[in-house]
Amino acid sequence: MAFNITGRFIKIWEVDVKEKMVLCDLSTSEKNKDGEWEASNYYKVKFVGKCFENAKTLKKGDTIEIINGKIGKRKYQEKYYDDVVVFAYRMEEGQKQSEPSGFQPVEDPAINDRLPF
Repeated sequence: MAFNITGRFIKIWEVDVKEKMVLCDLSTSEKNKDGEWEASNYYKVKFVGKCFENAKTLKKGDTIEIINGKIGKRKYQEKYYDDVVVFAYRMEEGQKQSEPSGFQPVEDPAINDRLPF
């Protein structure tokens, strides 16, 4: 049995690109009943399917929102482990998105001083 995940913001800590998936260490946080923030850490979360290619560009410090994912259990050598899989996500608003193919940064300092960003 698995639970679906939606609308959850997470912070990326480590990224490991594999052949068919991207594995990320990440954390979430929420306020407890005393109003203090508590963090939860998840290790080796799998980014697969349609989000696989974009997940290759994730880096430490990125914040994303999970649009579609699931949490379940998997058995490995007589023990059960959490299995978190993300199928779709979006970058937090205001973060730099991955650059389109062919984009070249402007290197001329005189031009950079005139750019609005």
